[in-house]
Amino acid sequence: MVSLCVQWQVAEQTAVRTGICQRMVDLLGDDGVLAVPSAASVALPKGMDGPGLDECRQRAITIMSVAGLAGLPQVLDQVSEAV
Repeated sequence: MVSLCVQWQVAEQTAVRTGICQRMVDLLGDDGVLAVPSAASVALPKGMDGPGLDECRQRAITIMSVAGLAGLPQVLDQVSEAV
């Protein structure tokens, strides 16, 4: 029973990923670039936990997962220096 549920979930999520990949290819074309921040926020306070940490983690995952989900390369580049 468990293996059937897992197979069903994999098939469903594979379809979702295929849709994400196609959407990114449609948006970027052959020579497009998507520039997004490399971090979801400033450095977190030492020892932060609870809902605030979970929120920051969710924002980070959202930013960092675009290239991987779309099967596209990801390049990180520092475009400015901290003051």
